[in-house]
Amino acid sequence: MDMCILENANNHSHKSSGPAFRFGLNSKSAVATLNTRSPDCCKAPCRISSTSIDYQLIKDWIEKCHKYHVGHCGPPGNTIISGFKVIDCETRQIIHPSVDCPYAALSYIWGAPNSSPNVKESWPRTILDSMSLVLRLGHRYLWVDRYCIDQTNAAEKHTQIANMDLIYANAEVTIIAAAGDSPEYGLPGVSTTPRKHQHYFTVNDLELIEIFEFGKTGKEEIGKSVWASRAWTLQESVLSQRRLIFTDYEVIFECNTMHQRESIQLSNKDFGGDHDYDLRGRVLGAPVGGGPISQTHHRYALASDLMEECSERTLSFESDALNACLGILKHYRVQHWWGVLVRPPKYSSRLCSVYVDWFKDKPGKRREGFPSWSWTSITGRTKQGYMSDLRGPFRGCKIEVPLPDGNWQTIEEWSQIGGSIENLSPKNCLRITGSVLSVCLVHEDDMHGVHDDLKGAPTHIGKDVLGEYYLHIGNTPSSCTTSVKFDDQDDDTETLSDIVALVWYRGPSDEGTTLILLKPVKIGYKRVGIAWWVSPENLPALHNTSVTIELY
Repeated sequence: MDMCILENANNHSHKSSGPAFRFGLNSKSAVATLNTRSPDCCKAPCRISSTSIDYQLIKDWIEKCHKYHVGHCGPPGNTIISGFKVIDCETRQIIHPSVDCPYAALSYIWGAPNSSPNVKESWPRTILDSMSLVLRLGHRYLWVDRYCIDQTNAAEKHTQIANMDLIYANAEVTIIAAAGDSPEYGLPGVSTTPRKHQHYFTVNDLELIEIFEFGKTGKEEIGKSVWASRAWTLQESVLSQRRLIFTDYEVIFECNTMHQRESIQLSNKDFGGDHDYDLRGRVLGAPVGGGPISQTHHRYALASDLMEECSERTLSFESDALNACLGILKHYRVQHWWGVLVRPPKYSSRLCSVYVDWFKDKPGKRREGFPSWSWTSITGRTKQGYMSDLRGPFRGCKIEVPLPDGNWQTIEEWSQIGGSIENLSPKNCLRITGSVLSVCLVHEDDMHGVHDDLKGAPTHIGKDVLGEYYLHIGNTPSSCTTSVKFDDQDDDTETLSDIVALVWYRGPSDEGTTLILLKPVKIGYKRVGIAWWVSPENLPALHNTSVTIELY
């Protein structure tokens, strides 16, 4: 056994049932508590096998959730989904289940494409382990997107993606394979993949057991995993009612109400009662469900935060930028078009808040097939239009959306009748009427004579990180510059030579004005960036006349 160094850790923030100590093992420290084996102990450490799992413990977690959390973790209902299939874990065949068939879902890393998913020998270790787990938990059926959705059938794939929220929400439990970097890694502790060794030792008649540091086994460990880097897995975890998370250290259970870990167990008294060791959201770090969310502002705030997180995750296919988050948008019942949130008017305002004022911390790569006004059109983390929600009543332009019959409808009218995407034309264009300002890019060497207070911040253009240019607004030398974020990393001073600025939001006295930067294209305009004006006294005069443009 390795040499252990003990020190009293009773002042440590970790709560324990008895005397606590900190001990070092090969430069790694953890918190240990004395296992008193007392039935009155609220939380007690537990020894974990590196090669096997206590399936009865997991079944108890799930059973407790079913028994005590009906109002928070109950499924939305047995909605029939056309073409829905599952894997029969006994026969290992893909079947169409009955309507009320209980099933588990799997969230994992796909890996390389497989041309023959129905062949049992081709199933990777993670799938095989998940089948074994399902059977050991007393169930029979498993849903795995890659195998239960015909990837060659566009209509079936579209239907399944559109109902992803129901598929995960209706599952008895979602198995999250958060360990490893491929589908061949397996679920640690289920079959051939071992878990990290848990240290323990005895002092006289007392047994000290290592409790894995929560940061290492929980949010930190999962946050740096390949699984957590994928865009699709975000909605898979958020939409699930119960999540069984497999890490290299232990199994973690999380539902919409409670959190459980193998290395810390509740006593029988607390385990069967209403008092839960509630660490909701601490592991996956995402806002989760918990019954209907009635407040509109809460739904849109959660959806906006999740869109921001989803935007920085990786995709195997860039064309999935919107598909990977459709389940979240549907779950939170928010209106949107191409992922751009459209919040109905609130308070005394008659205008919708339209989140077109998103921006990137640094320019990304433009994706094909997405409208330029949607954040899905550019790679990289998106900061959602925070001013949209705050300044909705001060929107400085009229927005119209296209109808299938060729006519146009204000976005407020569209929102009022339900905001259904099916009611729109596939034209994917916004018609905007508002004020447009002339702008140009000015090199810093040509900024002499402009007071520093009027310069704003230097602009990063494309891949240029030197910030040598400023966005100049107005037609006279006395006009000032402003801070700007460009979208596309491949744009340069030549391609941006003919841009204009659309006044998107105008606060009182023009304070906090937001400008959407546009570039003329063959048909209409495309978005290329965003700018902010914070000094109303220096803003060039806005003409009362408006222009109408089509933004693609």
